[in-house]
Amino acid sequence: CPSQMPLRVARNMFIRMYPRMAEILHLLGSSSLMALPTEADLSGPLAKDIEQYLDTDTASAEERIRLFRLAWDTCCSAFASRQVLYERYFGGDSLRNAIILYGLYDKQPMTQWVREFVDQE
Repeated sequence: CPSQMPLRVARNMFIRMYPRMAEILHLLGSSSLMALPTEADLSGPLAKDIEQYLDTDTASAEERIRLFRLAWDTCCSAFASRQVLYERYFGGDSLRNAIILYGLYDKQPMTQWVREFVDQE
């Protein structure tokens, strides 16, 4: 069974970090997130144009479209909006959760380490 403390900390931090992650994806994806070709477009009359304009030296147009779709699902879709609300409210009040985590954390080893460090001559 994994240690519960790191999982609780990650869950508490994710609530605050998810909106920032979505913002970063918005900034990185920029206009590429606005008009994503569909699977049908990749085999339709626009296929050559899509390949020409979306293909790069490190990724094919199809790979980039899949990556942009993942980014869209993560930060722009209806799912993404629901995810933000879910993360914000499902786990309870984040301040209360942080206070609980602080109370549960064993501070003694670090307190002792700091005391020993300060007491050095």
